Amino acid sequence: MSFFAELKRRKVFRVAVVYAATAFVILQAADIMLPSLGVPAWALSLIVVLVILGFPIALVLAWALELTPDGIKRTESAPVAQTEQGPTPALLGKRTVLASALLVAVGVGIGAGWFLRPATEPSRESTAVASTDPLAVVETPLTSPESQSIAVLAFADLSPDGDQEYFGDGIAEEILNALVRVPGLRVAGRTSSFYFKGRNEDLRSIGATLGVAHILEGSVRKQGERLRITAQLIRSDDGFHLWSATYDGTDADIFALQERIAREVTRELQVALGTGEDQRLVNTGTENPDAYALYLRATDIFNRRKAERYEEAIAAAQQALRLDPGYARAHSRLATLYFLWSVVAVPERYEALRTEAARQARSAMELDPSLAEPHAVLAMLLWADRRYADSADAMQRALEIDPNDLTALFWRASNHCLVGAIELCERELDHVLMLDPLLPNALGWRARL
Repeated sequence: MSFFAELKRRKVFRVAVVYAATAFVILQAADIMLPSLGVPAWALSLIVVLVILGFPIALVLAWALELTPDGIKRTESAPVAQTEQGPTPALLGKRTVLASALLVAVGVGIGAGWFLRPATEPSRESTAVASTDPLAVVETPLTSPESQSIAVLAFADLSPDGDQEYFGDGIAEEILNALVRVPGLRVAGRTSSFYFKGRNEDLRSIGATLGVAHILEGSVRKQGERLRITAQLIRSDDGFHLWSATYDGTDADIFALQERIAREVTRELQVALGTGEDQRLVNTGTENPDAYALYLRATDIFNRRKAERYEEAIAAAQQALRLDPGYARAHSRLATLYFLWSVVAVPERYEALRTEAARQARSAMELDPSLAEPHAVLAMLLWADRRYADSADAMQRALEIDPNDLTALFWRASNHCLVGAIELCERELDHVLMLDPLLPNALGWRARL
């Protein structure tokens, strides 16, 4: 009897095939299940080694032993007559069933590996940031953030009395608004950037969420008239500090300090400024630091949309105008505050507030035709009067002046939703959220759609 025939008789080949198929299924299942169970990566390697070591042992046992109705016994040598006898039909049937079972087992293993394995391996360039706050759950696949992109975080208030938060926010927003106007530089929206204020988030997570390559953060310390501003530019992917500086001065120096920071940032990022050294990046609209501080206080309430404090914000803006009657931005912000207040005010005050909003908007436009905000306010007032064509023209004018004015973009989108232009509204809201991914109002409207 040949050795090959003896291997067949002792079922060594059958054991080898069954062992290989079983091992394949076990390894596939382990590869899928172990990571989800939190088992260390070396556990899979250990299983592979054990499977390989077990293979020759299984073959030796198959040669030496056999399973009989009376239990496991040592395999006896085959009689000569049996070696000359071919397989019976019953034996052929058993072999067919065994082969089919093996094919099914292999198919199950392959299918499990195909269907249960993740479609793609997680890439380093895909980052998910999760939090218990719904707004913080953002998954942003980052192919490669543009090198000339930045988020400006709210500047921390380090003042002794801790009462200058609005001032730090205002300075950061002014720098952000200045950088938005720099050609070739993509800037994350204010709401999204300021969302991380006080959250102590890792800068890499912030950069991934906002899709920016750089982050500007800083602090403000104000005591009396003395002012200290610190700023640092950080690469978001590795936290490397590209530049940092500390500026000391007084309230009167605030305009020059903001300008210096904006220029240093653009210079560090090697962005073409597109403007001469004699032309400001940060256009505050006034030379009066006290009027500017009052404007920032009114703007802080506007940004928070605190309706119960609209009257306080209006009083601050009016005081700013008393200090500087030609302060166009204060007129413009007053127009917006009056309009927003009219939406939530008691009916008997509605017309008076709307009239004052229109008056302030026109004053701002006369003083500074380059402002987009007053045109957007007039557009909303015209919309409320159902003068839809005139409203569309006014909103278009606002966006011609400043194509990235988020307030105007959002107002236009919501108006289109209200008249049933849903596809147009969706596209416009998506554009708003591209510029400012965490803008609550835009997120709310987009979710409703």
